[in-house]
Formats: sequence, structure tokens, C-alpha cells
Amino acid sequence: GAAFGIDFNALSSSSSPSSLSATSSSTPTTTSTTTTSEEHAGLRADMENAFMNLGEGGMDFIPILGNYTKSGRLRAQARARVVEHLNSIITNKQTHPYDHANKDLLDILIDAKDENGASLDMTALADQCVTFLIAGHETTSGTLTWALFLLSQHPTIQSRLAEEARTVLGGCTLSSSPADGYGLPTVENIEAMKMAARVIKETLRLYAPVPMYDRICTEDEEIGGVFIPK
Repeated sequence: GAAFGIDFNALSSSSSPSSLSATSSSTPTTTSTTTTSEEHAGLRADMENAFMNLGEGGMDFIPILGNYTKSGRLRAQARARVVEHLNSIITNKQTHPYDHANKDLLDILIDAKDENGASLDMTALADQCVTFLIAGHETTSGTLTWALFLLSQHPTIQSRLAEEARTVLGGCTLSSSPADGYGLPTVENIEAMKMAARVIKETLRLYAPVPMYDRICTEDEEIGGVFIPK
């Protein structure tokens, strides 16, 4: 997969840095002495340590307490390296205008404007990058993996899904401009795949990649007759 100008070759190579399950990184990912592969592996490890691993029972996620645990301090260091790396990528993107034929997600974020015409600042851009890196890689691959597993356990559903794909997608190809006149699947094609939607939704119900997400109530609220204090 490719994002923010970095191609991890995750689909074409089993030895891709994005496939590595590194668990720790003690050197900054931006050091000039590392190779591209080492840099990618270090960034992956820092992402896991900064935002995914629970550390010491999750205590380092608690404000203030996290400063007094070893894993909390390591998490803060990993997070700082991730932000430093992302800021470097963002600055490079802003300095070197993109080729419209190779526009990626970060280019779109840099170009984005709110209703007042204001662009995202460096902090907001880095935060968006972190969100997409976390939510766009592990969650998608995890969902597809479980979906394929479930389909292998239910051959009848697998057959119905295959038939739907043949019927709806027809001559669609993986090329945007093939010689036979067919192109990539359209939004209408995807929306017509009702069985595929049901398979994905059932997979998410059984094996949710993010089964719980905490929110802080900023105002007193009542939902379904239950009072939720601020």
C-alpha cells in the first residue's frame, strides 16, 4: 500500500517493512544513517509503541501517571519520533509541489480548506496522518483477513459472493484504462454488491478491529432515558 508518498510494497512483498512485527525502536526514525527499509520498520515499531501497545496494564494512558511508568516514557519518546518523522514528510511535501498524476492523500490534506478558507496547520496535518495510518492499515487488513476466514468456513456464502462479483463487476479490471474499454469498478458497482456489504458488516460484528472507543462527555446529556453527566 502507499500513503503520504511512501510505498510500503505491502501487497507485493512479504518482506515489506509494513509487514514486520517489530516491537521496539530505540533510535529516531529520521536519522540519516538508516536505510529506507530500516526507517520504515522503525516508524512501524514507533507507531505500535506510541498508539497501540497497552504497556503496563494501560496505566501509561492515564494523564500524569503515564509519566512515571517506563512504558509511558517509552511511549512518549516513540510518539515524539512519529511526529518528527511526519513533520519532515509534511514539510517536504509543502516544499515540493506534487505532480497531479501522482497526487496522494497527504497532498489532498495539505490542499484542504475549511469554510473560512483556512488550511490545516502542521499539528492538524500530523494528527490526520496518524489517524489514517492507524485506522487505514491495521483495521482494513484485519477486517479483510477475518472476512476471508469466515468465508472459508461458509462455502455457500462464499459462492453467493463470488456470483455477485461476477454479475455486478462483469468486465471491470484493475486498470483504469484497459484496451477493452472497461475500467475500475464504479461507486454504483460497489453499492450494488449487497452480499459483499453484508459479509463485511457481519465480519465487523464478530471481529471488530476497534471494538470499543472511549468518549468524554463535555456536556450533561440524556440518551435513551439514561442521564450522562458532564
